[in-house]
Order: sequence, then C-alpha cells, then structure tokens
Amino acid sequence: MILCIVSPLAQCYCAHQNQLNKSMDFYLTAKAYVLLFSIMLQSAYFHHCRRCGRIYCKNCCDFRLELPRMCFVDPVRHCESCADISRKENEFFDKELKMLTGGALFQLIKLPESNEKRSEFICRLSQDHRYLNFDGSVEEEFEPVQLASIMELNLLRSPDVPPGMFVTYMNNEGTVKEMTLLAPPDCNKNHTISWLSAMQNGFKMATDSRNIS
Repeated sequence: MILCIVSPLAQCYCAHQNQLNKSMDFYLTAKAYVLLFSIMLQSAYFHHCRRCGRIYCKNCCDFRLELPRMCFVDPVRHCESCADISRKENEFFDKELKMLTGGALFQLIKLPESNEKRSEFICRLSQDHRYLNFDGSVEEEFEPVQLASIMELNLLRSPDVPPGMFVTYMNNEGTVKEMTLLAPPDCNKNHTISWLSAMQNGFKMATDSRNIS
C-alpha cells in the first residue's frame, strides 16, 4: 500500500527528477524504494496537486489557484503544468462563458455556394455548456450541435468575408456535416468577433482536454 502512495514521487519536477524518471512503474524495486525514502527524509514537505493528483516537492507544487469546478472553495495547490491550465480555464469561465451563452447573430449557410436567402439565427451555447443552439428563425429550424461532436472549427479571417466560422461536425445519425456561420451586415461586428474568439478558445480547451484523457 505504501508503494502505491509514494510511486507518483517519480514524476516530481525537482532536483531528483533524473534519478527518479526510471522508476515510473507501479511496482518499485528495492533500490528505488530506498532512494525515494531517502529523498523524502532530505526534503521538508511533499504535496499533491489538487488537479492531477500527483505528488511533488514543495517548490514544484506551490502555485495556489481557485479550482471551483472540482468543488474547492479556497485556492488550492497546483503543480506548474496544471497551474497554467487552471489560469486559462478561470479566465475563460469568468470572462468568456457568459458571452457564449448570451449568443451572437449569424447567417447560417448550409451550402456556401448557394445564392438563396440565408436564415438568421442567434447562435448561443446552451446552459449546460454541451450544445450550440440556433434560435430566432421562424421559417426554418436547425438542430442543436453537440460540442463533443465538433471535429473542426475554423474562424474566417479573410477581409473579403464577414466575420464567421466554418464548422465540421457529426450529427445524431453519425453523418459528417458542414456549416458556415457569417455575421449579417447589420450586426455588431465587435461583439461578433469577441464571441467567435471565445468560441475558438472554448473549443481549443475542450480539444486539449479530450487529447489528454
């Protein structure tokens, strides 16, 4: 049982990193076991990162940040890599999430080459933060897009094209679909650009989290 608890010490980014990197397995040899405890005796304290759960020396786990999404009320210890992630998440949740749920006005184009009248929708993030909803068109309804099904999201930055984004996703039937969202001529361009930037940041965070898991 003791081996289970101390084995994450092998991942501590401190002066002993090179010595311990060879002891990453769940089972430690007797030599590695003695080395770990000798290091523990030389160091004053060890702490675990509240985000990833790994154990680090005090100097490597001395970043205190809020982590409300894991039910911590007060700032808690983070390792360096997790501290960077939490800072970006906190900034996103504090500043950009409200904008995404508020929505922005777009023209939805199913076929970019079509010259037909484009339907206008308010595109907004659902309150459970899992779907993109499209509200406001009386003539046409468009099914919500699950964020987890989005395969590609690219912002349109050409000076000849209104602010917008191109999205590739998989619908409920498992079919790959594409859509283009463009800001209508009479919309607030600054608000639309800010919304698009927040959407891109949120998609990148979700993708990075998916790749880590």
